[in-house]
Amino acid sequence: MAINYIKKLEEKVKKGQEKKDRLLAMGRKRVASCDVEAEMSQIRSPKMEIRETNSSLEILLITGLDNHFIFYELIRILHEHNIDVLAANSSLAGHLMHHLLHAQIEPSSSEFGGRSKVSERLKRFVYGSVSDHVEIMQQQQELWDFDNIGCTLMEDKEENDVPKLVHQFYFVKLWPEDPDSVSRIRKAERVIEDMNQEHLRISEEIKEKMSERNLYGLRNSNYYYYYEGIRSSMGSKGLILNDLHAALDELCFTKNAPRRVSNKLCFKGELDNHKLNFMMLHGSKSLAEEKKVLREINKSEQRDVASFSSLDRLRNTLMDDYALGHRRERLSLRDKVRHIEKEFESIDKVISSLQKKLAGTYQKKAEAYQSILELKKANDGEITNYYQYCSLMNNVHQLAEKKDIAALDELSCSEVSKFMLEWNNNTAFREDYEKRVLQSLERRHLSRDGRMRSHK
Repeated sequence: MAINYIKKLEEKVKKGQEKKDRLLAMGRKRVASCDVEAEMSQIRSPKMEIRETNSSLEILLITGLDNHFIFYELIRILHEHNIDVLAANSSLAGHLMHHLLHAQIEPSSSEFGGRSKVSERLKRFVYGSVSDHVEIMQQQQELWDFDNIGCTLMEDKEENDVPKLVHQFYFVKLWPEDPDSVSRIRKAERVIEDMNQEHLRISEEIKEKMSERNLYGLRNSNYYYYYEGIRSSMGSKGLILNDLHAALDELCFTKNAPRRVSNKLCFKGELDNHKLNFMMLHGSKSLAEEKKVLREINKSEQRDVASFSSLDRLRNTLMDDYALGHRRERLSLRDKVRHIEKEFESIDKVISSLQKKLAGTYQKKAEAYQSILELKKANDGEITNYYQYCSLMNNVHQLAEKKDIAALDELSCSEVSKFMLEWNNNTAFREDYEKRVLQSLERRHLSRDGRMRSHK
């Protein structure tokens, strides 16, 4: 019994020792994790100290290894405010990077509060001003030899508490050996775009002028048919008037026939015969009755003559009025036709001028195409690589608009890895890239190794 009891006590002591060891190990891990979290929190939160003297500025920046870009952004902000960076040093201490900047401020900038503005902007950038951060990222392409794409994600919270998370992705720029060739190609492409727009504009103007010309042509056809209708109407009315002339002439002939017979001279034998016939016809009528009858006949003849003369005058009046009316209509139509012919001439001149301009656009467009082909043929490999880079950046911007963080991260790592692999293993590639990037470094007052030049 005693032996069994001792064995049970030994087992309990052993289990207690194991439990103690486990608890001690967990305590050590917890302490280590707390230290790591504290250190990582320090890494994630950059710190900056600014010391100002009369005309100099010293900036101490402490960041994590992943926030090395903040150092370059500070230099860029100083250059924007025309502050010369005299020296820049960086050192590694554990998981932290210590950066020290020595800059000189111009007296004109310090007099008008420029120093305080610079300090405020630097603090806003380092300690979380999202608006300045986004602005800096948009200007990154013009200042460094890599493209920096920023993508902002927002979480819906309260109105006064809307945190923004900014992701940055870097892509190496590819510089052509002859930048002028790329600028000439872009200029030719802009010429082609302008000529396409000019071609559309001129084509629309020609279309409008042609429709206007067709409208005038339709009016001219209507006037022509109306003029022909007037001519045919005048012809038919002329035939009717000719028939009336013939009828009036016949009436006048029958009216004047007895008068012509009575005017003839009579010989003595004929006169006797006439008297004999008169006696046979009139018999026992008195001379007074005969004279009365003759007077009535004469009056009737006079009335007939007056009526015939009035008909003749009426005929002439109708003919004159009808001819005058048709003449006025014909003159009006002729004036309208002449006006349309003048409009035809002016429209044809405008269309001819537009067609010449259209031919000029075709020629300029063909020349621009030929220039692009020649430039691409002369720099085939370089231009192809540069356009592949432009296509890549278009794809990157589309992904940034969609906020596809995973795709951007994968694409950025892939492109940078390809570049670094080529850089480390291909000496010719490295020397060629260093030669091409010299102009960019020169514009930004940087030395060959990317550091700021000292102004002495």
